[in-house]
Amino acid sequence: MQEGNGKTANIILLNGQSNASGCAILDYLYKNSTNQEIEKYKNGYSNVFINYFNENGNTSSNGEFVKVKAGQGANLNMFGPKLGIADYLAKNYPNEIFFIIKYAWSGSCLYSQWIQPNGEGGDLYDAFINFTKTSLNYLILKNYSININAMCWMQGESDSMTYELAQDYQINTLNLINNVRNDLKSYNSSKGIYFIDAGIGNGELLKYYQIVNNAKYNVSLLDAKNIYIDTLKEGLRCDEEPYDNPNIYHYDSLSMIKLGNLFAQQILKIL
Repeated sequence: MQEGNGKTANIILLNGQSNASGCAILDYLYKNSTNQEIEKYKNGYSNVFINYFNENGNTSSNGEFVKVKAGQGANLNMFGPKLGIADYLAKNYPNEIFFIIKYAWSGSCLYSQWIQPNGEGGDLYDAFINFTKTSLNYLILKNYSININAMCWMQGESDSMTYELAQDYQINTLNLINNVRNDLKSYNSSKGIYFIDAGIGNGELLKYYQIVNNAKYNVSLLDAKNIYIDTLKEGLRCDEEPYDNPNIYHYDSLSMIKLGNLFAQQILKIL
């Protein structure tokens, strides 16, 4: 990677479970995109880079920052919100440089895996913080000026499957936010780390999705740096792809692009 020469590196953290890892199918995205869009997705973006790790190490950038492009999801044939984030940022801020640090794990619960009952970080949280600090320190060694803009959080499906987990989602989210801001405070910009939280869908097994989404919304009311994206109100869909047997827990391809766009729109308000 090129030297930063003191240039500001705008940092975006991307975390959560499968919809953060990226389970939207590239073939469907290509079917619904123009040739020009497909070319961008495949070639990547010259000012938006990513260091990523998905569950079990199935896909990763091997500890390096690479251009954001198609095929960096839960497997090489899938993608996540970072593609929509990168596309929107590249269009609107082509002269800025952005670095996405993604650590996600499909099927993970906020309770216990990310946040323990006592409010401290769980195993996934600790791994995420270590991965993030290693990535940030690498950029510092490359002589970039670090500015963490936001943490984008796409999670909650697992916690919506039981009433007990859903009921605790608000306090667990607050503990997550507090821990992140405390553990990464030495890398903070003067504005602090914004927490951009996306709502979950209403799949059949997600019985208590409304409780989880209400918790996300309530958290957004407690601090101006906490932001909630109402994905259901925005019309994101999980019920069309694959055509013959829709996966009702993972966003369809165009909805995944829109999710990334929605994250990016909030990020641009912070810059």
